[in-house]
Amino acid sequence: MLACGAAWAAPPASPARPIVDEADEQALRQAPLEVYSFTLKHQRATEALAVVQPMLSPRGSLELKPAENTVVVRDAPTALARVIPILRRFDHPPKALAIEVMIVRAQRAAFSPIITQDNLPEALERRLRELLPFSSYAVIARTELPSREGEGITYEIAEGYVVNFRPGVLVDGEQLKLYDFRLTPVSQGVVSKALFQGTLNLRLERPLALGLAAAEGSEKALVVVVTPRLR
Repeated sequence: MLACGAAWAAPPASPARPIVDEADEQALRQAPLEVYSFTLKHQRATEALAVVQPMLSPRGSLELKPAENTVVVRDAPTALARVIPILRRFDHPPKALAIEVMIVRAQRAAFSPIITQDNLPEALERRLRELLPFSSYAVIARTELPSREGEGITYEIAEGYVVNFRPGVLVDGEQLKLYDFRLTPVSQGVVSKALFQGTLNLRLERPLALGLAAAEGSEKALVVVVTPRLR
């Protein structure tokens, strides 16, 4: 099964390394390094690494102590002054989320409409037609799953399909990763190979669509649309 992403909400970019002027750069090169150790109480230290790493100076380094859920940062004082507030904001109590997952059947040729409990929103259908080479779209399942940061979910979204994922931590109030996102077909209790498995990079309130087809020229496909929200 070929998986192709069609996201009109641009995935969150990794934070850029801070821009510093020549005087700050000189100070960073000459300042003695200091060590800051931060033990996270609410979030996983492993997930903090990707947030902190881009904020370090070229001389900075990170060490992870998984058993203690601790991040140790070694850098110049100026760099630590940037990193410390970010770590403190990152280590917030898990927030309540709602993850909307929609499964849409797409076909190239015209066909009789599929009877569903939910219609495809007009704006979403218009955008799918712009992004994907199919002419007909019909919703076969749609649900909004209550979750929290770090809480794994397994849910039979429709007869024959199970979805799994684990939300990461909200970054900058809107960026969210869904780790180990899987859509798996199930037939008579038998679980097949996942149609898709990977990490999704999302933004709150912005849908991301995955087109799942057997090959590029397939006449039909499934489109999985995922939209995260705060509860």
